[in-house]
Amino acid sequence: MPGDVVFVQVGQCGNEIGHEFWKRICQEHGIAPDGTATEDRTLGDNCSTYFSSDDSDRLIPRAVLIDLEPRVLNCISNGEYAYFYNAERVFECRDGGGAGNNWGSGYGAVQDEKDDINEIGESIMNMIRSEVEICDKFDGFTLCHSIAGGTGSGLGSWILEQLPDFFEEKAGVHTFSVFPGKSDVVVQPYNAALTIARLMEFSDLTFVLENEAITKTAIQKMHNPNPSMRDVNEIIGRVMAGVTAPTRFGSPSFGSFNGISAQLSPVYPLHFVSCGIAPLIPANSRLPQRTTPIDLMQILEKPNSIMSTASQTEKNSPIDCLIAGLAIFQGEVNHDTVAQAIFKTNSHRPFGAPLLPFSDIDYCVTYPQAKSRSAVMAVNHSKFSQTLGSLRDDFTKMFKNGAYLTNFEKAACFKDDVRGKLSEAIESVKNLMTAYSEPWQYCSGTRGEPEE
Repeated sequence: MPGDVVFVQVGQCGNEIGHEFWKRICQEHGIAPDGTATEDRTLGDNCSTYFSSDDSDRLIPRAVLIDLEPRVLNCISNGEYAYFYNAERVFECRDGGGAGNNWGSGYGAVQDEKDDINEIGESIMNMIRSEVEICDKFDGFTLCHSIAGGTGSGLGSWILEQLPDFFEEKAGVHTFSVFPGKSDVVVQPYNAALTIARLMEFSDLTFVLENEAITKTAIQKMHNPNPSMRDVNEIIGRVMAGVTAPTRFGSPSFGSFNGISAQLSPVYPLHFVSCGIAPLIPANSRLPQRTTPIDLMQILEKPNSIMSTASQTEKNSPIDCLIAGLAIFQGEVNHDTVAQAIFKTNSHRPFGAPLLPFSDIDYCVTYPQAKSRSAVMAVNHSKFSQTLGSLRDDFTKMFKNGAYLTNFEKAACFKDDVRGKLSEAIESVKNLMTAYSEPWQYCSGTRGEPEE
């Protein structure tokens, strides 16, 4: 049995995608919005990985919901899932106005003038600690957040930094990190660079969720000319449910939190992963469907199936390579047919040559009671360097002119050294970009050191 996973949702975006995740897995496990079992509830799954239970056997998500302004959490608490979450694990500043889309404001909201943890920070970490303490076999954390705004990026970064200090035993950390495209947040490049620097150091595996690429996927594959943010979040919820299915329903090879990390991030610091889903079609579609494993892989190996801007817009170059990949099949499938489909895909290498000495795309089969067949593909690919390159360029344009630095100088955490700390952050991003551009330099497997 896999261990228990504590979900930490931070900021507006983190709580919105986190809520979509919980709605999705409630459907899969047969759990009603109030936490009670429905007639579709199937025993024998690993539901306890993500749910605890009370005296009346009501299932309660192992989730901590955090925001510095109340709007999104109020919508959840007044909606269909009002009695779903543990009220003692919800933190909101009811009179707060959020972090103003500023990383420094989010990061500094939990510290006093001496950089010690203030009352807000203590309350948040006590909530997380309390949830860990009721786990029977704690396995790790999952953080949901955006890298571009204020709370998800700044406060999310602070929480990532605190987890090793608050929990003596080494706990795995996965993140679902939303990378927005062009937005109204003018300081987005600064926020993103500061957050990615923390993801490099404190995350074991980061699922990169690019809003721009997911929106494009919704337009093309779901024939939705104007997808809303809810449409995008529903797709993200499917991704999150898909990649956690092996731990929730079991899998011989990848049924643990750490097993998925080991497959998808075989060498530090290359642990940033993009995903695709098949099939992805409109609800109640009248289009014919073929969902054999071979058909699903034929969909997933196409460039427009991986929800990454670089994958959708750029062809593989001679030096592009697949660092790691995992195809997760759900529903009633034949294992031999799955193996044949994976072998066929690996034989013609749609993602470029594999990064030796690591393997090609691996696979697992899980959630056999699903009503229909589907698959999620998770790929760790050298093209992530292009995503980082775009961020570097946007950052450089702003930083060389000193644009919007006064927004950050007001935050106590920068202590009159905003230029120095932003320079350190973008240097980390550049180092990660170099690592993804030349991943073969990191095949020694030694954490933090490329092979000589």
